[in-house]
This record gives sequence, C-alpha cells and structure tokens, in this order.
Amino acid sequence: MEEFQINHGKMKLKFIFGIIFLICTFCVNANVTFKAQMPGTVVEGDIFQITFSLINGDATNFKGPKIEGCKLMSDKGVSKMSSYQNINGVASASTRIDYTCTYRAIKSGKVEVPSVSVTVNGKQYKSQAFTFTISENSGTPNQRIQKSIFDEEYSTRRPNAISENELFVRIILSKQSAYEQEPIECTIKLYTQYGIRSFIPTTQPSFDGFIIEEIPLNNIQSQEETYNGKTYNTAILKKCIIFPQKSGSLTINSGKYDLTAYKYEQVSIGQSVAFNRIPIPEKLSITSNSVTLNILPLPQPQPKGFSGAVGQFEINTDLRPSSFRTNESGTFVYKISGTGNVKYIKEPDISFPLEFELYTPKNNSDTDVSTGTMIGSITFDYTFVPQNVGKFKIPEHSFIYFDPMAKKYVTLKSKSYEVSVAKGLSVAQQEIKAKNRDIRHIKLGDKDLSLKTTYVTYTIWYWMLYFIILTCFIIFVFQYKKHLKLNSDIVGLKLAKANKVARKRLKLANQYMNTGKSKEFYEEIVNALWGYLSDKLSIPTSQLLRDNILQELTIFGANEQLCHDVIDILDICDMALYSPQLSDKEISKIYNKTMTIINDIEAIKRQK
Repeated sequence: MEEFQINHGKMKLKFIFGIIFLICTFCVNANVTFKAQMPGTVVEGDIFQITFSLINGDATNFKGPKIEGCKLMSDKGVSKMSSYQNINGVASASTRIDYTCTYRAIKSGKVEVPSVSVTVNGKQYKSQAFTFTISENSGTPNQRIQKSIFDEEYSTRRPNAISENELFVRIILSKQSAYEQEPIECTIKLYTQYGIRSFIPTTQPSFDGFIIEEIPLNNIQSQEETYNGKTYNTAILKKCIIFPQKSGSLTINSGKYDLTAYKYEQVSIGQSVAFNRIPIPEKLSITSNSVTLNILPLPQPQPKGFSGAVGQFEINTDLRPSSFRTNESGTFVYKISGTGNVKYIKEPDISFPLEFELYTPKNNSDTDVSTGTMIGSITFDYTFVPQNVGKFKIPEHSFIYFDPMAKKYVTLKSKSYEVSVAKGLSVAQQEIKAKNRDIRHIKLGDKDLSLKTTYVTYTIWYWMLYFIILTCFIIFVFQYKKHLKLNSDIVGLKLAKANKVARKRLKLANQYMNTGKSKEFYEEIVNALWGYLSDKLSIPTSQLLRDNILQELTIFGANEQLCHDVIDILDICDMALYSPQLSDKEISKIYNKTMTIINDIEAIKRQK
C-alpha cells in the first residue's frame, strides 16, 4: 500500500511537470519564420529552383519573385510537412510549408533575389534577400559534359507513344526501416526516355511525421541510368535527409507533376536517315510513387538523462579562461560532434555551482548533409559569472545517445573542472563573501547564569498545543487515506473524465465551426476524438493506430457500424485538411456525427 502511494504521488508530479513543459515547448515552437534557400551553382541556360520555407504558419498569398536575368517558369510547387516528438515527457510539434519556384537562367552575371513577403494570421513576414552568380555557358559539349534534361535541344529519339514505363517519378529511400530520429536519405528522381520541354511540380510529396533537411542541388542535370532492364535519362528533382519523429508505419505521400514532352521521328530521305522533332501536344500529368517506412521505437526503458540524440557521437569540453575572479565572466564550452541528428540535439543540463550566476547558453551548429546523412557538430557556450571567492567544482556530465548500429544506449562522460576564484579588482572588500572556511567566530552571549529551571512540560499551554497537533494529524491521516482510495483506480478516473474532456474539445470545435474556421475545426475534431479514444480505451499515445483502435473498440463492446463511423470521421477530417473546403452544412454533419459517436461509446457497458 505504501509503495502504491509513493508511485501515485510520483505520477501526479510527472503529470504536472509534463503539462508545464508541454505549454512551454508549444510556446517556443509557435514562432513563425519565413526564409529562402539559396541555389547552388547555376549556369546560363540551366533550370534551377529556389525554395521558400514557412515554419509554423500557413500563407495563401505567396507569389514567386521576379528575378532579373531569369524567367519564372512556375511558383506552384507546394510541399507541407509536420513533425511531432515526445522525449522524456517533453512534447513539441512544428509545421513547415515549402514553396518551390522554378526558374530558367537567361543571362549570366550577378543576380539579386528580392525579399518576399507573406501574411500569416494578419501579420506580415519577409524572407531575406540574397544574391548569387549565373556562370557563363561556353556552349561547347566538351566543356560542359552534362546537359539539362529540360534543355530544348535534348533528345532521346524515341518514336513510340508515351507509357508509364517510359516517363515516371520515383521516391527513393536509403533504408525502409529505421529508429526514431535516425537520419534517412530521400531522393525524388525523374526517369524519362523523352525530351522534356517544361516540368512543373503541382503537389510536392508530403513528409508528415518527419523533420527534413534539404540537400542543396547545384542544378537539374541529366544522367543515364538503367532501371528494371531499361535505360533512362534521369534527373534528381529533390534530395533531403528526413528524421522520423514517431514510431509506427509512416508514409511519404506521392507528388504530382505537370509537363510537356517531345519525341523524334525517324524519316528516310533517299539513302540517308534524318530525325524530325515532334512535340506531344497534350499536357501530361504524372504521379510519383508513395513510400511507407517501418519506424522502430527507441528501446525501453530509456536511461535517465537521455534527450533524443540518435547516431554516433563524441564530446569535448573546455573552460575559458584559465583563471577566474569574482564578477568577471567565464565560458564553459560543450561540443558534441559525430553523425546523426546533430543539429537537433538539446542543450545538456550542466550542474554549475550555486555561487555562479549563469546566463542562457548559446548554441551553434556546423553540419553537412551532402554525404547522405547529417555529420558535423553542435557547440553550446555556457557563460557564467562567479559571485564568491573560493574553490568550486564543475562536475562531470553524462551525455547519453542511442546508437542505431549497435542498437543500444551509449553513455559518454565529460571531465570535471576545479575552479579557483580570486577576488575581483573592481569589487569592494566588504562585498566579497569568503567560501570554504571551517572556523567560525565564537558567539559571545549573556554570561549571567540562572539556577532556577522551569520545564516546559509542566505548563498548560504545552499540553494544549500537543493535543491540537495530535488532533490535526489524525484528521489529516483520515482525509489522506480517503483521497488515496478515491484516486487509486487510475483507469476508472480516465473513463470518468473521457467524456467531459472530449465535450470540452468539441465545444471549441463548435466555436470554430460557427466562426467559419474550417481548418481549426477539423484539427480540434481529430484531437478530441484521438484523445477521447486514448483515455476511454486506455491506449498509450504511441500506440494510437487505426488497427489498435478497431481492435480495442471491438473488445470494449462496440458494434461494427460504430467502429466504421469512428474510422470514417478520422479519414474525412484528415482529407479535409488538404482538400477544398466543405460546405457549412457538411461541417455541421461531421460535428453532430462526432457527438453521436462519443455518446454511443459512453452508452456501452464495457465487457469484462
């Protein structure tokens, strides 16, 4: 019973701190940023792309900028990604929308890309302006070995009609199974046996559940490749490193592309043969494949102090300067380097002496993703100011990471530092507090001694106070046992609160429905239903999959129609987030149907 009481108290403390951390993390992740990615090497006549990334926002007024010396071919490429992670009870979520603009380099020279502005929730955000150089094209095949697959002079001399096996886009992954936070290389590649005149991405593949890191491409170049026994000219459209944020089956949805192509027809002229270029009149639309990955959860239980680092790492520390004085700043440098999710490692929690005034640490990452994974380092600078004279110790720190190759957690320890602090020159003598002294002054009190002694136990007020304290203690023990008994059934509490919590969320969804905020409405419907099913069916958040919900609902006692209605509502809301808006009447039906589902589940008498 005592062990249960202790564990119950710990659970309550973890829940409270988890809520606080979740709110703080959400506030941090709610920052909206808008930035542009500079293209690589661009040669006159090349097709190249510039990507504008909007973090934690959604803009409807984006337009590709006009660039002098370049022709804007398309600004319709949009890719939306969202990520969620939960590390040691600390949850964070973010969204990212990439707007891809495709240009053709018309004239060589220095080119300036102006600042682009978008509006998010009534507030304007601007990307940074930057410049790059378009190199001159000599026009000699020997000097420029590779030609763009989109060059109008490109030819493959294929006289047949276009089929799915002759022109397609593939999503290629370096691995099909990985652990959470383990980097995976993703390549989107075009395969063609025809010449391409124009190529416009209308819908980019979506990376829901991943954080992505773009690999810069110099320009879109063609390369011959054999696939399934056939020879194709290929071009890499996009290359990135993706980091899965949760376990389970994660799917990269297919992208859609509009293009125009041409072929060459063989014509006999006497004894010679010529090739006549024939454009294909109709506009083609192709869809890439979709890819499903099996993401493995990190082994449980996770060691205390693990902060989500996955890969192979090493640590180095340094203390600057070599000597310290009071009220003069020093710096403790903590550097983590290696291969893995280096850029996303959280700052270590270093135990500094209480006599040091500590400032918010600064971090700087230096990473490279061109090798197909993320390699590099991240450095944390802790600035502190000693306030007292004496000798202090900065203890060793344990950095824990998960090695996916060895499939185990690895602990690295930094060295400890002994710090001697002298008196600062600019500090007055009376302001310095000496430390580490064992001898204290003898207190000189009243030397008059009394021979008469009155014992406190002989007084009435002592026994009255004793009786009051004892009575209060008995009342406290009785009330505490009653409280433990009421809260001992954790599952029962969740069941009792499930309907109340869901109705509160649906109340907020009702407000969004009445104010015409359809996107927020669908998000609240999905969150309310997922959270309700998690509490009602006692399913952990990490196991909230459709198959698990159907199985647990059946065990719970729900009929087949009710199970079908639950999955149907979730699918409708997921599709509505990325499809045209539904009418107010249809939105009202979704709200009423969700309320009916919750009431039907509440009416079920749970099977034993």
